[in-house]
Amino acid sequence: MVFLKYISDVYQDEYDKLVEQYGDNPELIHAMMAKQHFVLPTGASFGIYTRNFMK
Repeated sequence: MVFLKYISDVYQDEYDKLVEQYGDNPELIHAMMAKQHFVLPTGASFGIYTRNFMK
């Protein structure tokens, strides 16, 4: 579970950096994110576990 949290956090950090740099070009951001070491499907992140836990 800790590994999933780490991957999710790293992926989100990279995404946030790209949005900061290329916010007006979502196609470029998507293409660059597809080349990450770990690619998370849309909607998949550690946040889904925390949201379900908090209910």
